[in-house]
Amino acid sequence: MLLKKRKCAMMIQNQKSLIEVPMQRTAKHGFYKQGSSMSKKFSFLIILLGISQLVRAEIYDNRFIPLFLPQQFFIADLPSSFELSFLAITASEAFATDEKTIGIPELFGIFDLNTLATSLLEITGKTPLRSDLLGHELPFFVNGRIQGEGFALRYYQNLGCHWAFGAELLFFKTNSRQTFLLDTQRARHLKPGDIAEIEQSRRLAFEEIGLIENDSAQHGISDIDLFFRGGSMWEYTLKCRRIWAGLSVGGYIPTGVKTVLYNAASIPYGGNGFGGMYVKGDALFELKEDIKVGFLLQISKRFARTTIARMPMVASEPNIFGPIVGPAHINPGPTLAFSPYFILENMRGGLGVGLHYTLTAHWKDNWCDRRCDPQFPVDLSQVEKRSKWGSDYFTVDIFYDFGKQNTKHPIDPILFFRWDVPAMLFESHNVAKTNKISLGVEIAY
Repeated sequence: MLLKKRKCAMMIQNQKSLIEVPMQRTAKHGFYKQGSSMSKKFSFLIILLGISQLVRAEIYDNRFIPLFLPQQFFIADLPSSFELSFLAITASEAFATDEKTIGIPELFGIFDLNTLATSLLEITGKTPLRSDLLGHELPFFVNGRIQGEGFALRYYQNLGCHWAFGAELLFFKTNSRQTFLLDTQRARHLKPGDIAEIEQSRRLAFEEIGLIENDSAQHGISDIDLFFRGGSMWEYTLKCRRIWAGLSVGGYIPTGVKTVLYNAASIPYGGNGFGGMYVKGDALFELKEDIKVGFLLQISKRFARTTIARMPMVASEPNIFGPIVGPAHINPGPTLAFSPYFILENMRGGLGVGLHYTLTAHWKDNWCDRRCDPQFPVDLSQVEKRSKWGSDYFTVDIFYDFGKQNTKHPIDPILFFRWDVPAMLFESHNVAKTNKISLGVEIAY
């Protein structure tokens, strides 16, 4: 019993530090933030220099950023490859469950200030709202925007006739923000002078629960993807010139940037601190010279763990604005990804094009409140429901292969431009509508 009380006390102290420390840091506008930024930049530079020789990003279970890259080019007699590409992303909308578009923060539900104020009244005994406004609907349109740039590293090393090792990594810098606009069509009971006061009440409510920023500037790396692939290449079989096929087993090291409790605009660069593993099968068929079709199929699963998270007291509350902060045991659902593609090479002097389709389906996560002595109950039913999502992407791939020329060079790189376009074809729901462009080079050896 004494050991259990000590563990609960340690958890409560950790929860307090998670909310209080960020507030102290933002209050010191100068030296602290600048020094922290500089130290992070040096850390990322050291990491880059250390692993650039080891490291293709195949993270499908992120609903904000399409972190996947199309299958690498398989070139006969050059089984290994290294790829470096510049990436840029932008998003200002999200796909809802009913084939409509919504604000990115609304993926977690519709924010109603009255619901939050009622929860605060129960917790603290006071509310930021006037008594005559309490009990009336005060829904907000919450819009968001995500912009970012970075680069991806892909490394694929052949280890013999049938085995290969690979590693994939992303470096990103993003800026995301949220804007709040009261839905006056649903809140018809308001007077003209009430709108400004309600906005001030919203700010006070957010300060009370520890949300002190609505803009988030983040930078760092994604989860590291390491895998082993077993496969082979066959010539002149099944009416194809060549067939490449293999099975990969890999894992995610949770090194990616995570969301922060005091900033609801922050986004993860991977699995948000959850490690995992996956199994992937791939096949590429060269039907005729310079005409290829292929596909890949992957199933991944993040490992369950207990983490400090925001939780709502009422089911309708978006959990990113939840007033309760405490330990929650989260078991992420599996993610299925399927991507068929078509490649037409050497159309004119090494110029080629490709078209990829990527379908991703993520099953719902399971949440469990792990607070030792929960004084106030939470409702996680809608949190679990909204954690289920899916996406459809088309990728246009334009590339130039110097190896298709008759001239002989020590290195024949492939230059490429890719555009990942979100679509609503089969699966898109509860996911950000993010466009991504890539410009890079692949070197096979």
